[in-house]
Amino acid sequence: MTNTSADQNKHSSDENKVKPLWEILKPYKDKYLQVWWYGGMAKGKRPGDQPQVHVLFREVLDDFSPTDNFIQITTNITDLVSWRVNSIWHQQRKIHFLNNDIYEFVIDHTDFEFKFLKIYENVDEKKRINFLKKREECEIVDSKRKKNCISFKLNHPEFDELLIPCLEFLTRAYGLSTELIRVLTTYNESERESRLYTPHIGEKGLWTVLLGDGITRADHVFVAYYKYTEMAKNATRILFSSIVENSNFKQANIYPKVVPWHDETLPIRVSGFRLAGTKTFVVTRIRGMKSPKNDHIRIIPKVTERINTTTDTDHPNPPLPQLGSGDINVSTNPGGRRPPSNHELIEDDFEWIDGGPTSELSKYKYKKQAKRPKRKKKYIETQTISTGAPDNSPDVLNSQIVPSTKDSKEFQAPEDGRIIGLWKACLKANEISPDIIQGVNYYTFEKGFDFSELPMLIGFFTESEVQTHKTWCYANSFKTQIRGALIIRLNVSQLEPVYIFDIQPATYTSTVEGETLTKERGHAGLIFRMKQEKNLEQFISDLMYLLPLNEGSYPQEVFQSLLVTQIFLFRHSHTKGLTEGESTLLNALRKIGIDKISFKN
Repeated sequence: MTNTSADQNKHSSDENKVKPLWEILKPYKDKYLQVWWYGGMAKGKRPGDQPQVHVLFREVLDDFSPTDNFIQITTNITDLVSWRVNSIWHQQRKIHFLNNDIYEFVIDHTDFEFKFLKIYENVDEKKRINFLKKREECEIVDSKRKKNCISFKLNHPEFDELLIPCLEFLTRAYGLSTELIRVLTTYNESERESRLYTPHIGEKGLWTVLLGDGITRADHVFVAYYKYTEMAKNATRILFSSIVENSNFKQANIYPKVVPWHDETLPIRVSGFRLAGTKTFVVTRIRGMKSPKNDHIRIIPKVTERINTTTDTDHPNPPLPQLGSGDINVSTNPGGRRPPSNHELIEDDFEWIDGGPTSELSKYKYKKQAKRPKRKKKYIETQTISTGAPDNSPDVLNSQIVPSTKDSKEFQAPEDGRIIGLWKACLKANEISPDIIQGVNYYTFEKGFDFSELPMLIGFFTESEVQTHKTWCYANSFKTQIRGALIIRLNVSQLEPVYIFDIQPATYTSTVEGETLTKERGHAGLIFRMKQEKNLEQFISDLMYLLPLNEGSYPQEVFQSLLVTQIFLFRHSHTKGLTEGESTLLNALRKIGIDKISFKN
């Protein structure tokens, strides 16, 4: 059976937007689906929307043997970094890859042409598409309008041509982030340029780039070539104009022209197949590439200076600062168990040939000031350390407080308080709903995943010389107790594990109506899913480095990380009849789509 175009419309969406990647496979979650091929593109529904792509899936059995059923789904172009050809999906998650053979070729990026690879036999009178059951039987046909592959000549004993789908070349060979692909396919030249980089003073004899917001350092080589070479600029103009031109003709399928953006001859590693009866190798996945010359490129790091502003206590409280605002401080010596991830790769099976770009930093820095208004206090609050001075006084803030260690400490969580309440709620959820929450563990760098009644925390520290950054790493006013983070893994039935990152709240003493109380400051946590659990250490290392520099706020880079598939911020909450930990856990789980746990009888 072959699905019709009506099937496609039924399951993609009739609304003016495409469903999130996590939701789009829900109608097929009980099926085993193999990403078979990338079809044409369609323009975004509204101005400023990224283009969409028609992705062809083939249903397979649970042993991955093929069926004759094909399904077309329309999705955002940025989702192609997850929906790689030959990946197998079941229960809305990737479970396997087919065809992992790797071939290495050398291609001249100046010697290419465009061709159309036809993957179907015919279209009948009811517009049903009869797709070829064997990809090796696809054929290259002459079409003036349709060009879906870029062809390179090969000097190889077995093959004389390398055929790469244009969308595969775009999403792997241009850059390694979804934001870069979105910008290149969505915006005209002036808007595109402003999003790729910010004008700045450069270093003599070097290519220096100040990357735009949302552009990762994994894209810096392309951005530098775009800034300094006409060839890269022309490549983006050809790409964008091919999309706009076809959109104006209101064609059902847009076939973008994706051309090389540099002129070097370099190796490329790919998976794919030979076209029957030819010496043409068709690429299904680009597995690795060598970066063009980049030792003359320097990245300008961004540094955020946070300024506290005073608030008149006779006026209402100012709005809370937005979590994640501002840039992050990029340092050559960032501290933490690992440095922040400079190369957030699109997929775990992609590897740079010869180690990848050098990612060297410029001697210049970009400084941005972010104001943090102080909140008006609703009660009398006194915070003291051994000097007897309030801990927000100039004497204390300007004093040199050095953490007792320059390495991340791991220590047992306190026996009471907000963070242990969340841990106990997770254990209770496992006890009352074992069919949903099948296991609970905490995570540390030293021991990995482990279990005990009182979990271990990972201690914060920073090598920043800014005193407020150092002060934030303590959990009490006396600065004798290092602040920690609790990382929890929940094993969820038939789904990927869920991870929770929660910050140990700082305590302070306050005087309310003459009574001295110890209280915990408010904070937010994260609930997320990983692309690959092996990258959890890197993701947690990034958080442990960034949070002191942002004094507990989560910068936007965290939510744009390519190491996670879902990520949401949650706050501790109160619900009648539940403990604070139980209420908080239910609120967090609902954000990620788990809503069938109840702590009430």
